Amino acid sequence: MKKAVLLSAICLLAACSNAEAEEQAAEQEAAIEALHVENDELEQLLSDLSNPDLLADHEELKDAYAALEADLEELQDAYQELETDYETLEDNHSSLELKLAQAEAEPESGQSEPEETADEPAEEETESGSYTNVIAALSSSDVEAEIRKQAEADWADDYSMQEFVIGEQQAAYNTLKNLSITTEVEATQLERAFKDWGYDFTMVEFVFNEQMESYDNIN
Repeated sequence: MKKAVLLSAICLLAACSNAEAEEQAAEQEAAIEALHVENDELEQLLSDLSNPDLLADHEELKDAYAALEADLEELQDAYQELETDYETLEDNHSSLELKLAQAEAEPESGQSEPEETADEPAEEETESGSYTNVIAALSSSDVEAEIRKQAEADWADDYSMQEFVIGEQQAAYNTLKNLSITTEVEATQLERAFKDWGYDFTMVEFVFNEQMESYDNIN
């Protein structure tokens, strides 16, 4: 009886050992197959990397990336320039606001005085029905020289602001020069603004327009 039990145990152990061996063998075969697959994938990758077309595409991508980096640097430089111009314009705006505040209080000192005095009364109405435009009577060459002189004095070495101010002053001068003065009030207010602000035509234009708007509002 004992011999039979012992024999059965030995057979059972042998069967278990065979099953474990078969399972391990199957796992090893699966691992070997996975290695073959990975090896095939690596060989394909190496083949792709050595493909002339892919190498050419890679070089093109590198060139495109370098070009994009250069464009980005240019955009950054342009942005810095815009920031500088914006700050300059803000400074100019503050300067104009200061001039406006001074205009409301009293005429700014140091402005170039016009050659003609504004104490003289406005000329009587002519046959054409218009009055003298004191700005139109100025010499264009003298005006241009005075505008440039003032811009250089106010914005020494800042040529972008000199260009901006000269353009603004020239535009205001042209507007005032082409005004059709049809009333004594207009003639008087234009002469007074010119007397107070001289060749600062942006302020002459501003003060004249403010005065005429107020005159219209109360009449």
